[in-house]
Amino acid sequence: MHSTKHAFYSICVVQLLCTISLMNLSTIAAASSSTFKIIPGETSSISVSLDTPPTPESSCTFQFSTLGATPENWQIQITGDPDSGTITCSMNRSGNSLSYLLFQHFTLTLGVDPIQSVQIINNNNEILLEDDQY
Repeated sequence: MHSTKHAFYSICVVQLLCTISLMNLSTIAAASSSTFKIIPGETSSISVSLDTPPTPESSCTFQFSTLGATPENWQIQITGDPDSGTITCSMNRSGNSLSYLLFQHFTLTLGVDPIQSVQIINNNNEILLEDDQY
């Protein structure tokens, strides 16, 4: 599995995007998402998959450890495009609200093929980190 690993110390992170290419997307769902609560001080993970039952080739897993004062609702979504053969996984605070969490570390794993691109975007849709900064 390929993943991005990074420690991030900002209170304005809104979205993390990763994209991979797969050739056999014609038989799987177009999208899947899950809303979950991040509780400061906990280490946890959440996964979504385009396949039922889940398979590593079309799954996205977010592992994290945070600090902060109050729990926050976040969303993870995985989408597949059968025409281009790409899968995109995105993580964001529910409602695109500001986050006051300190991510001590996180790992986003998407499929088994190399990740093609990574972006961390703030509340103003400005790119904070991209591919070459990992």
